[in-house]
Amino acid sequence: MTETRERKIFKCSIADSIELMSYEELVVKPNNKRTPEIILQTNRPLVLLHPWLLAQPKHTRKFVELYLEKGFDVLKIQITIWKVLWPVIGSQVVAANVVEFLHDHEKFQPLFVHGFSAGNYLWSEALVKIAGNMERYKSVMDRIRGQVLDSPPSTPPAFQRGFAIALFPNNPILSFLFENTITLQLYLFYNIVTRHLINGFQAVLSPPSKVPCLMFISKDDPISPYDRNMVIVDAWKSNGIQAQIKCWDKSQHVGHFVHHRNEYLDQLNMMLDSIGLSNLTESEKKTETELNKSNI
Repeated sequence: MTETRERKIFKCSIADSIELMSYEELVVKPNNKRTPEIILQTNRPLVLLHPWLLAQPKHTRKFVELYLEKGFDVLKIQITIWKVLWPVIGSQVVAANVVEFLHDHEKFQPLFVHGFSAGNYLWSEALVKIAGNMERYKSVMDRIRGQVLDSPPSTPPAFQRGFAIALFPNNPILSFLFENTITLQLYLFYNIVTRHLINGFQAVLSPPSKVPCLMFISKDDPISPYDRNMVIVDAWKSNGIQAQIKCWDKSQHVGHFVHHRNEYLDQLNMMLDSIGLSNLTESEKKTETELNKSNI
């Protein structure tokens, strides 16, 4: 881990809430599109990392380093509370920028998605946008190999209840007030807010591409209800999606990696191995060795 922290991580702001990170130096070329052009000489795997609300860099660094060490570049998409509550001018704008960036950068492949809590909602908005124009975004879907949902959020009314608990875990009064405030907002602004949350949930149930999906959950997580999550898993299986689930009886919301590190990594590595993405750095070294031999 010490060596990992000593390695320089190159970072580039792609758009509001979107940051690209790599162990390779990033060559950036400004343009008149939604996002700048990243110059790549060869194809590079990319993980779309969607942190939970209020996650700090110190919280997400371990996941960034995990994927960088595996040979990925990392596209971190960090949304705020208001972007979730006002999707038309918030999360949907961010999702559109993500999708356009992926569309314009085909050398970033294969793609892998790893979302946490409300971060999964951002990816659901991206799926809605992709499904709405498959002719344009088919190349994006074709590059996605798999998806991980860690503690995914639910739809109303469980959504606002879990949202309130997540923001005010130690203050039941503020949690109660916030929950009721959000409930009123969802009722008053159904077309502007609520229907987009529901559409996003439907996109997760039946995504435009049947890539393997893995879910990390626990039975005692009030923010990510077990019963609701099993509805998602059952829908995946009925849609012909290879579904994996790692569920603990007791764990912490978006804290499964911390409290069950070995089991978490074993399950994640098992999935990456099943889709051919577990040993990217080793594959690169092997290819380099073979090239050197051929030049002797």
